[in-house]
Amino acid sequence: MDLADRFEDRVSIAAGLMGCSEDEVREQAIAFKAATARPRLSISVPQMSSPRSRTMAPRREVIVERVRPRMIMR
Repeated sequence: MDLADRFEDRVSIAAGLMGCSEDEVREQAIAFKAATARPRLSISVPQMSSPRSRTMAPRREVIVERVRPRMIMR
């Protein structure tokens, strides 16, 4: 039994369970596959190379260094 036969068997079983025609089951299967198999855009940016971390990290360090002496003096 090849994949096409297995698919047709599943289509006929699903049509029987859902109470609709095999053509409707095929259309729903194609629509489901199109909705779930779209290539998702995945961008992985390392934390150190992102512009925000490069600009924010030094500022945090500078702010901490500036605040500590003021708190000690008070």
